[in-house]
Parts: sequence; C-alpha cells; structure tokens
Amino acid sequence: ETGVLLVLCGLMSPATFSEAAAEAPLPTLPTGEVLKVLSYYSPQQVASVDVTTGVGTVDPTATGFSTLIGAEGAGFELSTQKTWLLDVDCTLWSLNDDGTTTVEFDLFVTTETEIPDLRECWALMLNQDGTAYITATQVTENQGLIFQVSLSDGSLVEGSVKNTPFEIGGMSTDPSTGFVWVSAIYTHDPNYTPGLWRINLETGQPDSNYQILPSVYNNEEAWDIAFDSSGRLWMLTWGYDSSLVSIDPDAPDPEETFFSVGYVLRSGDDVSLGSDAIWIPGVGTTQTAPAATTAPAATTAPAAILANTGAEVEMLALGSLIAVIAGAGFFALGRGRRTQ
Repeated sequence: ETGVLLVLCGLMSPATFSEAAAEAPLPTLPTGEVLKVLSYYSPQQVASVDVTTGVGTVDPTATGFSTLIGAEGAGFELSTQKTWLLDVDCTLWSLNDDGTTTVEFDLFVTTETEIPDLRECWALMLNQDGTAYITATQVTENQGLIFQVSLSDGSLVEGSVKNTPFEIGGMSTDPSTGFVWVSAIYTHDPNYTPGLWRINLETGQPDSNYQILPSVYNNEEAWDIAFDSSGRLWMLTWGYDSSLVSIDPDAPDPEETFFSVGYVLRSGDDVSLGSDAIWIPGVGTTQTAPAATTAPAATTAPAAILANTGAEVEMLALGSLIAVIAGAGFFALGRGRRTQ
C-alpha cells in the first residue's frame, strides 16, 4: 500500500491537486445572448440579468406596465423583431421600442368557440413561424391545456388544443435538440408529478423517460423557463428561496449541471425582480427534431430516477482513482453544491 502511495505522489504534483480542486467556471450565456426578465410586481420593469450574479439592469425605456395584471410569459419574434408578453388574464401584448405596451389580442375572445372555459394563461412559447404556444388552466376541467395561436389575429391553429396531465408554468424548446421541455407546477395525475418534463406537442403528453425532479432544483416551482442556444435551460423558481437557476436537462446526470445564481435583484438598490416572464432574444425555438417522443439511449439512465444528493461532484474522478488503486483507507472526496 505504501508503494502505491509513493507511485501516486510521484505522478501528481501539488499543482495537479490544486487544479483538480478548483471549481469549474460558472455557467453563463453564449456570446451575444442576454437573459431578459419582466418583473411581476409593481413597478413592473424589464431588466437584463447578469446570469453569474443575478443582478438585473433595468431598461430605462421599458418601465410602464400598469395595464398588465401580471406577466406570465414572454418571447422575442425574430422575423418581426417584436417582443411578445402574455398576461395572466390571457391577453397578448407587444412591447414597443419606446417602452410602451400594446394589447394585441384577448384570447378569451379569439378562442371562445373552441375553449369556452378558459381561466388563466401561464406560459408563452414563440415558434418563429408566426404562431405561438400558450398554456392555460380551465374552469371546468381537471387538466392542463396547451394550444397554438396565430400571432397575426390570435386565432387558434386548427387541431392544436391538447389537454395535459398537469398545469404548466413555463415552456421552451431546446435549440440543440428540437425537443420541448415544460415545467409542471401542479398535477392532476399522480403518475405525472411536478418537475421538468419533455413533452409531445402533438398529443399534450409528457415523455416518462425524460423527467427531472424538483429536488434537483431546490424543491421549488420552476415557473418560466428559457433555453439558450447551447441547450442550457434557465429557470426562475418560486418557493422558499425564489432564485434564478440553470441546468442541462440532456446531460447524462442533469443534477451535476445544476447551478443556483440566487435572487434576481435590481442593480443599485437590490429590490427583487422576481418574475414569471423570462426570455433570451435571438434564440430560435423552431422544432427541428421529430415531434413524437423517443426512448432514451440504452446508456442513458432516465432522469426520472434522479434523487436529490444536494451536491455537485468535486474531484470525483480523482477520488475514485485513488480509491481503486489504494484499495483501502480512501474514498471519493466530498460533494458541495455551489450557491450564492
């Protein structure tokens, strides 16, 4: 055993241990991309958020949203360069260049024939084809709802109304795969618990092979969500510790990619910019992968089995190597989630 230790010491310099112990760089956005939020509570303000610190810099031209009850979703349309906002009362608004807002459609009116019992709207996802998906709740149904509308007149896209086994607070397409992920915040079916799910928009049904439990992101409710162009998912969670967090849902172990930025606070006075509406302008959401769900690769464990270990791996590979070679008296070094 002593000989094994001497061999290890000879192979590893102090610099090697120092480099192994150093934390990986903080997750950030791809070059040129910016995370935007519209704060939920008065005064409602648009801010650009530094995703490494959680500090939001308010856009000086976009400060007056007194006519919105509470923004539940937002997105940027590439072809028209227009920012769309979804209010909880199911009205769709546009954000003008001068910071004012214009109500475009009342979905209670434009969808009344097909959806007579609409109650509240909770998520917006632009498709970059002149349409958008909306999630909503209904007065008489114990199910969630997804439907697609035209951004030219607010009318329903034929055949797009689908029920879901849970109510959805956020929805976004992963540009790196083309698959749609949603945040389920309240379930009507015990087989589909709250969490992040990959969903089939043609059926409204989640893929049971692709779920990430809330325990992975502090047991909070992930309301609005937005992918960046690299496929990393950014989320605003509400709960005991309302925070901006991010994760890679397609990683072999998504929990190891989790990072909590902390509270989103306004620059200068640290006022909370808690929001249900986040977006990353310029990131397309057009589906490129088949809409039908597919089974995971044989080598990938389903995300649904993830438990909350409350940590990220630090020096795991190095610790495992030492444990295997030494054979006794060694173990993988500790795990500690980075938070602020």
